[in-house]
Amino acid sequence: EARGQAAALESRWAEIASVSQDASRQASEAAAQTEQLARQLEAREAALAELRAQQARLAAERAALDDRRRECEGACQERLEREIGQKERELAEEVVYLRKSRELKERRLRDLAAEKDRLERRLGPAPPAADLEASGSAPALEMHIALARALGHDESADSSAWRLLDWPSLKLSALLLARPVVRRAFFG
Repeated sequence: EARGQAAALESRWAEIASVSQDASRQASEAAAQTEQLARQLEAREAALAELRAQQARLAAERAALDDRRRECEGACQERLEREIGQKERELAEEVVYLRKSRELKERRLRDLAAEKDRLERRLGPAPPAADLEASGSAPALEMHIALARALGHDESADSSAWRLLDWPSLKLSALLLARPVVRRAFFG
């Protein structure tokens, strides 16, 4: 019976040794897995720390870029407002200039119309236009005004004798100036 018990104990001991080896192997594998998982955890924590640092850098860059964008928008808006103001001033100045120019032209037109009326009164009744056109020597009123100015005619010295000489001299001047040779000699 002791042998049976010894054999049972030995088999039991072999069983325990086998379980112990399995447990030791499993403990060793578990330790290796734990070490591997610890390395993976450290690598992931390092990657996570790097990602957090990169996220912080990107957030700082974004904030800097947002600040720069706001500065550029503000500067652009200011420049745009300055340019609009400058353009408005230029246009206002141009409007003032054009109004003055128009007023000067209107005043000049009134002066010329008044001078035309004075000249028409000074000339007295003109020969009928049909007779002048038939003869082909009808000087225009503008020509008379231009010649009178060019010759320095003074309207205050207007007399009937002068009026009698004025019309024929105007016709003679128009005929002479109609010839190219005479014009070249006169203006040359």
